[in-house]
Amino acid sequence: MKRYIFIVAAVALATISCSRTYDVQTPGEGAPIAVGTWTDNLTKAAMTDFAVNDVFDVYGYKWNGAENAQTDKTTVFNGIDVKKTGASKWEYAGINGQTMKYWDPSFDGYTFYAAYPAGAVNTLTDAEAQDGLFTSASQTYDGSTEKLLVAQKKVVTNFVNPVDLVFKHTAALVDFKFKKHTDLTNSKVEVTAFSLSGIRTTGTFTVASYDGSNNPVGATVDGVAGLGWAPDATPTVNASPAVAPYVLSATATSATGATDPVDLITGLVVMPQKFATGTGAQTFTIAYSITDESTDPDQTSSFPSNTFEINAFDNADNYDDPANNATIGKWMPGVHYTFIITINAKGIEFSASIDPWVTTDATGHYYLIN
Repeated sequence: MKRYIFIVAAVALATISCSRTYDVQTPGEGAPIAVGTWTDNLTKAAMTDFAVNDVFDVYGYKWNGAENAQTDKTTVFNGIDVKKTGASKWEYAGINGQTMKYWDPSFDGYTFYAAYPAGAVNTLTDAEAQDGLFTSASQTYDGSTEKLLVAQKKVVTNFVNPVDLVFKHTAALVDFKFKKHTDLTNSKVEVTAFSLSGIRTTGTFTVASYDGSNNPVGATVDGVAGLGWAPDATPTVNASPAVAPYVLSATATSATGATDPVDLITGLVVMPQKFATGTGAQTFTIAYSITDESTDPDQTSSFPSNTFEINAFDNADNYDDPANNATIGKWMPGVHYTFIITINAKGIEFSASIDPWVTTDATGHYYLIN
């Protein structure tokens, strides 16, 4: 899944601006725990950069003993706001009256958690801030912006090296595409209308545990482990898809001889959810035309809008073996789904691929350093 890497650096006190007000450094404490600057823009979704005044919350505590048997836990960061205050600049001291924190070498280690945006996590007690488990405030997904990122649990026992907080997606990323069947090599296919409806857009996310790699794990929802998102008691849905991003904004065309899939709706950021069937199902509606350009004159056949349930799609890994197709029954957090509609003169077929929501080192990993 796509990763966002923050490095909260321990720097010398002399590097901190004297215009800020900080806690008084206790004798025996180490260097201040400070944030540095970005070497590049951070993307928080498929198409959006962090902006000035964006804020995430940090939770953290210090402890004694072994990592797996911690004692003397003392909360240090209880929802501290870390804010982008300018180009390539993030701060927490001075934000909302907050003061600088210092490494305490009398303790054996620190543990950090974080969530974006600030305020997405309900207020935690000191005890809750020490386990990293929470239920978010209700979130509403508009299809274009990710509403919640949760960092991996990070244990620090060396107070000199930077602390890297790796943020994970709690949304799903979805693309819809279409392509021509090979029988239509000499034809042009146009999708004249395409829309989605019944998509659940409001709910809360629960971090129930952390796995062996310290990734946040969502709670079990309706029997699906790790789904994490629970729809609100009266969930909001896009029952009438009147506007983007749930509606194809222009005709999409696959020209004669073309074989590559054509985008219908791309970069859709959605709340993870199980697919319903029948009444209340998440659906898509499609209309298209096929023009045979091997004749003179061209012959065009139009196919009116028809509606299908999204769970009609099969996992493309098994698509060549119809007897073993695995139906896509849910959208999971941190997963990228690509749905392919194959159009033929005799009908249409549905398949899908499932991949981690990832980027490469060259484009997707951004470091916060001093």
